[in-house]
Order: sequence, then structure tokens, then C-alpha cells
Amino acid sequence: MKLTFQKDSALQCLTPLQGVIGSKTMLPILSHLAFEVAGGEAWVIGSDLEMWIKCRFPAKTEGEGAITIPGRRFISIVRELPGQEGTIEVKEDGATVVKSMRSYFKMLGLAKDEFPGQPDLAQATETTISQKNLVELIRQTAYAAAQDESRYTLNGILISFSGGILTAVATDGRRLSMAQTDCEMPPDFKSDVILPLKTVAELDRVLKGEGEVKIKVGTHQVAFVTPSVQIFSRQIDGRFPSYQQVIPESSRIRIPVPREEFMASVKRVALLASENSPSVKLSFAAGRVEITTATPDVGEAREDLNIEYRGEDAEIAFNPHFINDVLKNLEEEEFTLELNDSDSPGVIRTNGKFLAIIMPIKLA
Repeated sequence: MKLTFQKDSALQCLTPLQGVIGSKTMLPILSHLAFEVAGGEAWVIGSDLEMWIKCRFPAKTEGEGAITIPGRRFISIVRELPGQEGTIEVKEDGATVVKSMRSYFKMLGLAKDEFPGQPDLAQATETTISQKNLVELIRQTAYAAAQDESRYTLNGILISFSGGILTAVATDGRRLSMAQTDCEMPPDFKSDVILPLKTVAELDRVLKGEGEVKIKVGTHQVAFVTPSVQIFSRQIDGRFPSYQQVIPESSRIRIPVPREEFMASVKRVALLASENSPSVKLSFAAGRVEITTATPDVGEAREDLNIEYRGEDAEIAFNPHFINDVLKNLEEEEFTLELNDSDSPGVIRTNGKFLAIIMPIKLA
């Protein structure tokens, strides 16, 4: 079995696999990459038993077969090859030889049958969504997921399929983000999947925003399939909180706000906010919003911003990082901030397919 490849193209395929190659693992095979060559196509696979990433390896193939080779060493070798063209050849003794110009590397791998097989999702329900829309949903929600591992059902994104709509939701208990988009699915299909944050990060890294991605939903696993890459992942077991209950049914005050100007103002004022418990106060009046912070032993900051608002005066305080996490992942020129009072959650909405909820900070 022999593969002839171009260095830059090979690295584009191999780079996403680094996230699932174990450097310190109880199972030596998990530090390896598996190559499968059949029908003139070559695929390379990495796994940590929680996730499998399978990439089409761009190469001219001779023969067929399957091998495993030490993953990080192999990627480092390809990255440092002196020429643009290289070859991978499996010798009769099972060793793998990589060559490029005057460079020669011989590596010993493990038996391919030791490599963990990817989940069988032949009976899974299949849906289809554009890669661009899926990446957008991920970026608009992932930042709100909990980092505390004790709350394992919140350590990921809920992906909910229903009525031709895919809904993504993440929350850490202090904030919540929800985004929706159209998705091709069977008419009566309904399912909730909690994706681990590691899987979410790899999807964001791998998907290029062109073409479609097929989502295969099984009982305990889910797969994301494009012509050049496939990601298989376990689902987080457990029940995601009933997030609909925290979305306010109505709002007393609705304020249109220019996104970029407001985001920049909050970022500047937050430079003097407390590092341990950052807070900025928003004071709304006709035609303006005043953004302020005051930190003992540090100082205070204030900035005024003109806005198209003619409603009643209102004020509320938020963590500025929570505000900017939301706004930097939106593209709309304007958003609507919905309030009831200074002690109730604030809601950020855009075009009806996105909302974020941020718990307020008690005003001094």
C-alpha cells in the first residue's frame, strides 16, 4: 500500500485530528492514527473513545489496506517535510515509511484491529443543514455553556430537532443563549441531543461554511458527515433543564440598541470594572444610554451613547463579559434589549431566531 500526497493538503486534513489524539492514555492505540485505503480513496481516523474524527486524506493511492501509526509524531513529520510532495508506504514487515526528497522516516505502528471502531449509525435518523448555519448556531450559543464539570448536562449544547427547526441552547445558570434555523428532517422527527463542548469545538474548527452537513442521530451517538470529514460523538446522558421556563413571557420595556457602538462602549467602560466581580450599569433615558462602572481603589468610568429610544427611564447592571460574549457573535446592526425591572433578567433579541438571557447584578 502506497500513498503519494502534497504536504499542505495533507496538513489541512491532519490538523483537526490533533484534538482526539491522546498523548497520555492508558490505551496506547489511542495515540495512533488509523489509515484506511480502499477503492482509490484514503481516510485517516483519530479517536479518544468519546469522539471519532475521520478525514478524507488527499492522496494518490496504490493498493489497499489499513495501518496505524503514532499520530503526533506522524503529523510533526509531515509538517517538517523538506518538499511539497511526500509518500507513505507500508512495507512487508508492517512498518510505515514516510519519504520526501532526502528525508526518510520509518515508524512502527500497532495492529489495525486494535483501533476502536466508530459507532454504527446505519439505523440513525438523518437530517441535513448547511454548514454555515450549523457553525453560526454553535458560535451564537457555545460561550454560554457551563464549565463546571459537576453540572454535566450543562457542559454542552442542547441540539433539539422538531418540526423542521433545529434549536441550539446553552446555559450555565447565569445566562442562556438560544438560536434557531431551518433544517431538513423527517416530518414527525423529534429529538434532543446534548453535544459535549469538545465536539462542539471540533465542529467549529472543522466545518468550513460551504455546502451541507448531514446529521445522523442515534440513541447514544450522533454523527456529522460531509464529503471530506466525518465526526462521530457520544451524547451527554441526562436531561437538559427546561429552558423555556426562564424565558420571560413579556417585557415592559423594549430598547433598540446599535450593536457595534454599544459593544465598544461596554468594552471600554469595563476596563475599570472589578476583575473579581465585573459589573457595568446601564441607565436608559430618552435618546441615550449611560454606561458606567465604579470600582473601589481603582476608579470609575462613564460613556454616553445616543440611541433611538423614547420610552421610560430604566437602569440595570450586567456582567460586561456576558454582554460582549453575546454581541460579538451576532452580525445584525441592531438588537433589542428587553427589560422588566433591575432585578429581572434582561433579554437580547435579534431577528426572531436568536435570543440571549442575562441575569442582572444587584444595583448598589
